[in-house]
Amino acid sequence: MKDLLHITDTAPATGSYASAIVIRTFADVWPSMGDPKEERARHWKALDPYQVNGHLMALARDDAVFMQCLPAHRGEEVTPDVVDGGRFQAFCQTANWLPAPQAVLYALLTDRLKGHR
Repeated sequence: MKDLLHITDTAPATGSYASAIVIRTFADVWPSMGDPKEERARHWKALDPYQVNGHLMALARDDAVFMQCLPAHRGEEVTPDVVDGGRFQAFCQTANWLPAPQAVLYALLTDRLKGHR
């Protein structure tokens, strides 16, 4: 496997999503943790370039899916066309909420990722 895992913090315009098969956003937690309304609006504005939308999904592979743990905030971290489309996976991702980080931690602690970038 050439690319075991690729994590990017770049906006979609850079083309970094061309080979993506799973698109996942972590933007949903930061602005929603009890912030005042004005502060939350400012945070979402800063995250606009990273919103998962139809344009971003069009840049990814045809078999790419968007994974999101619910609730998904339509119009904030993801647009309604993606949430309601056929490439949205919510329940499978939720089932992996604990095992996935455990697997990454195990791989890091046991040097299983040595040589992979």
